[in-house]
Amino acid sequence: MLYYIYDNNEIIGLKYNNQTYFYKKNLQGDIIGLYNSNFEQIVTYTYDSWGKVITVTDTNGNEITDESNIALINPFRYRSYYYDNETELYYLNSRYYNPTWGRFINIDSLFNNNIKDYNLFVYSENNFINFSDIQGDSAVAVVVICAAVNAAVSFGIQVASNVATGEKWNKDIVGATIGGAVGGAMGATGSALGSSYMGSLVESVVNEVISYSPLSSLNATTKKKLTLDNFSQSATNILSDTFENGTISLFNSWVASKIVPINNGWFKPTTIKGSLFGKYGKRLHKQSFISGLFGFFISIDSEDNNKVPFDKPDIFYKPTFNYNIYH
Repeated sequence: MLYYIYDNNEIIGLKYNNQTYFYKKNLQGDIIGLYNSNFEQIVTYTYDSWGKVITVTDTNGNEITDESNIALINPFRYRSYYYDNETELYYLNSRYYNPTWGRFINIDSLFNNNIKDYNLFVYSENNFINFSDIQGDSAVAVVVICAAVNAAVSFGIQVASNVATGEKWNKDIVGATIGGAVGGAMGATGSALGSSYMGSLVESVVNEVISYSPLSSLNATTKKKLTLDNFSQSATNILSDTFENGTISLFNSWVASKIVPINNGWFKPTTIKGSLFGKYGKRLHKQSFISGLFGFFISIDSEDNNKVPFDKPDIFYKPTFNYNIYH
């Protein structure tokens, strides 16, 4: 008899014949291996992009064909879905998914007014990278949850930073919020580098674009004129801000990951509730908050260093960042 081990509603292993096994998963929730009770990997699974099982091998790389082997007895595979070895289909609680076709074998149970607009056999809206469909009737984008949480954190940190440094509360708030959303979305995919620099790039571009529009007041900035000099300065600002803020963000993310580590065994949730309150989701959101908090203190420090005392030449007061407070 099989007994399954769950942690916060997420399956992490199983027990069989008095032996305990733990799942090795990737960031998308695919079960890519099995560990024994000594945490030694004894099985490796590989799949194609749509979840078709390519190989099931042992520690020596040999194909496992013995049906009594735990590798084939284990029913959870791609995206942690329940797999039927005989039919080679995945059971997603409301219907079966065929990874060879990349389609469900029967239509979606959720009929609505848009029935003519959709292929009701489609799996995860044909976006298997960012979506999963644990119930078989709806695709949940985990990145959307992470984007929303990170946007809220970025908004709050930017407001706090503005108030603490004597700026208007909404200075550069639009770029910070949108950049935070992009960074959070990319962070959900496990790309810390992409999250840091892409988020900073989007933030800078948005703020510069808004500065030329009637919406500049939303960012507490004065509308710029469309001149070549201003465009040149904006391009310079975007490049410098992306490198500077992206590097700082990457450093902050690294520190946050050390303070609130995400165990490799905790994987991206497949439901909205799990995205918000699951172990992986909660830790990812805590990382975002801590990273933003570090960014807040650094922004305060940089503002202090940029204040020019007395009448010394401006050349001596280029922007600098003091990280000593974190050592």
